[in-house]
Amino acid sequence: MPKQQLLQNISLTHSKNKTMKKIGLTLLVALCGTYCLAQQNKLSYGLKAGINISTINDGDPKSKTGFVGGAFANYKINESISIQPEVLYSMQGYTSTIIGDFEGSAVNYKDDTKLHYLNIPIMLRYNYKGIFAEVGPQFGINLRNTLDYEVELDYYGNNVTFSDRLKDIAKTFDFGVGVGLGYEIPKTNLNVNARYMFSLTSFYTDAGTTSGGYQFVDNESGSPKNRVLSFSLGYKF
Repeated sequence: MPKQQLLQNISLTHSKNKTMKKIGLTLLVALCGTYCLAQQNKLSYGLKAGINISTINDGDPKSKTGFVGGAFANYKINESISIQPEVLYSMQGYTSTIIGDFEGSAVNYKDDTKLHYLNIPIMLRYNYKGIFAEVGPQFGINLRNTLDYEVELDYYGNNVTFSDRLKDIAKTFDFGVGVGLGYEIPKTNLNVNARYMFSLTSFYTDAGTTSGGYQFVDNESGSPKNRVLSFSLGYKF
């Protein structure tokens, strides 16, 4: 191997080793910092799970019940105030029924919208003798969404029914604000929490894809926003 190439290889190996040492040192410092905070009882972790009762603020929809659950970290600023970021899988949606007419014939329209989110709320909590109040922003990432609809039409004495599934009707990102109340159960690591989240952005894209793969655009559905009431049980490690 030529001397110059050998020197270059040695230099690259040395550079990689220095980089790995820096990464290792950074991770060690982060772990030590986390451990020290935990030892000071300032930082704690846990899991939570519960149910969502969700709907939207547009029209006259009916709510849906779904699962919500994930992990949280809680950092105590002082004895009363803490910050709690969470990462939650959230099942949301709504159903609706619209009765109208088409050329004098009765039309019955039903839909069932399912929204699956990865939500990241960051809550500021105030705790007084185990009772806490919280408020904070929530950032949502839409993982999957569908809208199943059925149209039933009485057309000149004939009952006609048509149904389809629409996909990609929801925007990728959602932003809202959450407020809640909860209680730390004495002599346990458990807590109960009720939270209401209201989106500030519309989830609907005014577009989507039918089950047959056809693209469509809907300019008459307004700007519906998510509204979610959740009840959960948390466990702190």
